[in-house]
Amino acid sequence: MSTNSNENVVYSYTEAQAIADGTLVMPIKDKDNRLLMTNTLYVRLVEVASGRGVTIDQVVVPLAMDARMIVIDGLRKDPGERLWTRGMEGNATGEDIWIARNGMGGITLMFPSDY
Repeated sequence: MSTNSNENVVYSYTEAQAIADGTLVMPIKDKDNRLLMTNTLYVRLVEVASGRGVTIDQVVVPLAMDARMIVIDGLRKDPGERLWTRGMEGNATGEDIWIARNGMGGITLMFPSDY
């Protein structure tokens, strides 16, 4: 019997591939290259920024800061936690946003439907 945990994997899709094909974006790469978000969320935030007459950074940075605080607080309670589904209600998009740890040592933000 093999102890390889990947023996039943049919296909593996890396974060690098998701970034390359546009599924994931680095919204503030010059400020934080460990923050990822789904393209769906990013497009919605661009719409929000445009509607408010502000830059995308003025919408993304506060959202990212809020998400990081939720993760930090969550890690104090359960260091094994990988996905946070509470705390981002009432954000700029008007929709729930989930937070997941990513393989780059940061976080990925997404709509629940992107999970």
